[in-house]
Amino acid sequence: MPTSTDLMGFGMAPQMAAILGNQDSTVTCAGTTNATATLIKTHMPKLVAASSQTGAIFNSSSSIGSPYFTFCSTSTAAVVYPPVGQTMNGTTDLGVTVAQNKMCIFIQYAKGVWSSCLTA
Repeated sequence: MPTSTDLMGFGMAPQMAAILGNQDSTVTCAGTTNATATLIKTHMPKLVAASSQTGAIFNSSSSIGSPYFTFCSTSTAAVVYPPVGQTMNGTTDLGVTVAQNKMCIFIQYAKGVWSSCLTA
């Protein structure tokens, strides 16, 4: 998916490009459950885990079929959760651990049903 900057380069209005394009961001992970994790607000978050097993969570109004590309840049692993009460890889409220220098792609393929693909 193109970034908002790419779309503006093709002449799209900045407001529309911000809605349609991906923007990277840094998410400082917090909490150790999906009830206390930091909210992910963009589709390309760089996860920064302050301490072991702190996490980030997707918004409950996330779009179906729109992928999220996450990357953990810290020496401690980050955990990514679906919204409270939703499923990840077939288990309700399951968090996926993303280790240092690993990328994970997440997609909500039906309302409240998420799947992940972690790099080797």
